Amino acid sequence: MSDGALPPLASSRQTALVGSALAAGGAVAYGINIVGARMAASQGVTGSDIVVYRALFLVPVFALLAIALGRRLVLSADERPTVLRFAIFAAVTALFYLSALQYLPVAHAVTIFYSYPLLVILLTPYLDHVRLPLRRWIVAIVACAGVLIAVGPDSHVLDPRGVILAFAGACACAGMFITGARLTTDATVTFFWSQLVALPLGLGFAWLMGGLAEPRQLAVATLPLTITLFGYLIGFFCQITAAPRISAATASLLFLLEPVSAIAGAAVALGEGITPLQGIGMVLVIAALAADLLPSLRPAPSITSGLGT
Repeated sequence: MSDGALPPLASSRQTALVGSALAAGGAVAYGINIVGARMAASQGVTGSDIVVYRALFLVPVFALLAIALGRRLVLSADERPTVLRFAIFAAVTALFYLSALQYLPVAHAVTIFYSYPLLVILLTPYLDHVRLPLRRWIVAIVACAGVLIAVGPDSHVLDPRGVILAFAGACACAGMFITGARLTTDATVTFFWSQLVALPLGLGFAWLMGGLAEPRQLAVATLPLTITLFGYLIGFFCQITAAPRISAATASLLFLLEPVSAIAGAAVALGEGITPLQGIGMVLVIAALAADLLPSLRPAPSITSGLGT
């Protein structure tokens, strides 16, 4: 190969590694976003406030960015269904998940929400017509067990509204990962449409939940809102750029790093200590993800191997 091109197997593994690194980075950024959302919630800012005001800021930003990069914002007939499905799932995920925090302690909401990787794995064989190996089922169960240990809920009575919102968010998130694996649109364009769709959905949800906070109410939460905005921005960008490179099942497993990073971030930013059980849970998650990625880390066989040279 005088042109220096990678063999197909090496190229596919490199693509998977890049996608996995992006997904892991996105998970950490989303965890930071949750820390910011927790700080904002303590100051009276709701999930719909975050979604709507974030969209108002990001829609013009990404419209200008797309124009500057020469991207076409109008979706083709082939792109439209997948992008709009992804955008709807993304908006509903954020609305339900962030709103659940109004009725549940964070540990309860996160525990329920992070049932979504198992939902993805249960649905993937039917949607993608592939058989998942036993190894991946074991990885998913161990990683989810690690999340349950790391964010183990206390003995408080669960508010059914929060339970419904958190599980609805998990279902929407599973849909987001599954549709995200089918994206072919430029990341900037996908981001623009995701925020444009989030705006009316967020306004409708805010109307159902009692209305939006006024801008002057947001002024007191400037710092947590900034943390939430940039954590979400980085996380979502990493997610949509990782999605075409790895399967939905792989992405959903890697995003189990989000609650781990949220716990660590809360310990640093909010002074919440990490208990031994949380430490064990975090180790289980990282170990399970490392085991899942080991096949991709093995070097590709030489193109000349087996040729009797």
